Amino acid sequence: LQWKQSQAQLAQADAQLVQAKADYERKRQLYEAKNVSKSELDGAEAGFKSAAAQRESAAKALELAKQQLGYCVLSAPLDGSLAEVPVEVQQAVSAGQPVAMLSSGDELEVEVGIPEALIGRIRVGDPAGVRFEAIPGRVFKAAVSQVGIQMSASTTYLVKLRLQEKDARIRIGMVAETTFSFGAGESAAILVPAVAVSPTPGGDRFVWVFQPESSTVAKRNVRIGDLTSDGLEIVEGLAPGETIVTRGVNRVSEGMKVKLLAN
Repeated sequence: LQWKQSQAQLAQADAQLVQAKADYERKRQLYEAKNVSKSELDGAEAGFKSAAAQRESAAKALELAKQQLGYCVLSAPLDGSLAEVPVEVQQAVSAGQPVAMLSSGDELEVEVGIPEALIGRIRVGDPAGVRFEAIPGRVFKAAVSQVGIQMSASTTYLVKLRLQEKDARIRIGMVAETTFSFGAGESAAILVPAVAVSPTPGGDRFVWVFQPESSTVAKRNVRIGDLTSDGLEIVEGLAPGETIVTRGVNRVSEGMKVKLLAN
């Protein structure tokens, strides 16, 4: 609307300038023929200059309106598709407020929280597998693109995996399961919750094993394998049927008496 009003005002200023110029030229010729007074010529000249100034002001107003109109056009920084538009038509927005979410589809990443016991064994470039519940029966190849250095509120470290395969069925926000390989041996593995495994200052891993004869716990070093959606593999150090501490592992000490929770 402002753009159209500015165009109309410029057109009106152009017409007034043409008329004022013609009036001035006519008065100047009449003055030279001594048919009008000097004051009438001065008035015509003043009107001409005023019309020229108004025309210049209208042109600048149109340029400003054109510039502001350009702010209404959003250009995507890269090719992609709209994933979300969190605002409504004619809704007032503030500076810095997101108005669109763009999905490029070329470098999709998966974010996963890794517990303290395992973060030291993950490096940028390590291979991983990613499964999506919405795409059953398919494991996508991925590689670690970023390893977090600060623990989050959930006591895990953020790790990002970049998918190395494309599939049009993958959408932003999908829930994924990830699998890492830590070079497990050929021995049969026992699955335990990842939070039950703690690191030692020397880089080893250990768990607290329940001693039923004394109702105490004992520290035991273990060797870990793959981190799967079902838990962390223990390939050495535990025997089938043994009970370990899975809650409050940071508050347990060697020989502490504990009580088993009822199933």
